[in-house]
Amino acid sequence: MKINITKLGLRKKSAEVKTTVGVVEKAQNLQIQLLKSDAVDFTNDDPLAVLEAQKKMVQGLLQFMIDIFKLTDQEVEKIKSTLDFTDFQNFMAYVLFRFQGMSDEDWETVTKQQSEESADPKEKQLRLAKLINDLSISQQDMLFFKQQMMKQGILPDELNRQDYFEFMAVLNAKDKKKQVTDPVVELLNKRKGTD
Repeated sequence: MKINITKLGLRKKSAEVKTTVGVVEKAQNLQIQLLKSDAVDFTNDDPLAVLEAQKKMVQGLLQFMIDIFKLTDQEVEKIKSTLDFTDFQNFMAYVLFRFQGMSDEDWETVTKQQSEESADPKEKQLRLAKLINDLSISQQDMLFFKQQMMKQGILPDELNRQDYFEFMAVLNAKDKKKQVTDPVVELLNKRKGTD
């Protein structure tokens, strides 16, 4: 998957990231961590707990970025010293959504919609709770799937190296008899067979 990294201020404008099952799982774990940190009440919680949650979030984001983009120490230092924190968060949100299968165009649409939505705290909290729940379910589904694959003799490490989207396409592939075909093509094929 090609990801636009121009916002990082590096010489490279894009990066090719292999969407292995392991990388997608890391992305899901990071998303869960981020969503949980969003639930921290920055005004009422203990200041030390808030600071620790923020630090853990930034470290998780940086490590994920280092791992998937294979950044050098120099590149990491450049990003740390030049990239605004809000821009960094927005960039990482973009990357994580790309791992969920969104295109650049989808991302533009989502960010536009979010800027137009109301900032009702209760509505935001409900959306956040739903996102956390959906990601937890997705993570449990992945673990259950790995468990089933182990019963077939496929180890989780073997799955982690596979391209996630291709792997899911293979899993969802249908037998030729169950595939949906164009009725016009079927009619033409039947006519050819009877002539």
